[in-house]
Amino acid sequence: MAKQGIAVQSTFDAGQLTGFILEGPYQQYLTAYQFPGSDQLVVGSLLDSGGSDLRDDHLYEQVYKENLGNVRKVLEGSKQGWIAERNPDALYVYLFDDPMCGYCHEFYKLTREAIEQGKLQLRHVMVGVVTAKSELVAVSFSAETSPPAMWDFRYVNLDSRRSRDEA
Repeated sequence: MAKQGIAVQSTFDAGQLTGFILEGPYQQYLTAYQFPGSDQLVVGSLLDSGGSDLRDDHLYEQVYKENLGNVRKVLEGSKQGWIAERNPDALYVYLFDDPMCGYCHEFYKLTREAIEQGKLQLRHVMVGVVTAKSELVAVSFSAETSPPAMWDFRYVNLDSRRSRDEA
């Protein structure tokens, strides 16, 4: 496994099997299981009798919980990584936002009322992954003196373009 860039990060009890959390290249995490007395691993999901994936809790507790805590510390420790929208005293949500992303656009529309009422603050972490233009647009948003005005402009234009395309 080491030749393939895969390392055992931790083990866990999986009933009659031994469970492993494996870390692959680029921090990709996999689960694997080993039968007693075997030197082979089975990679993938392990479902209980109700159909729930047994790996979810183990991955969260042993990998994601710590990583999410570290991301939060970094984000909260540096204003330079995100752009605040509206009320700084409101409940806040970090949004990894690609300006060319349809799902980001829908989330933006769904949160308008709470933001306008001062109940919610979005903290946009701009990313550029959806299209070839995404990174350029994300950088231009980050450079704006009034980024929320840019979102309003961008999303209004996106809505009108979709309306034309659907007609």
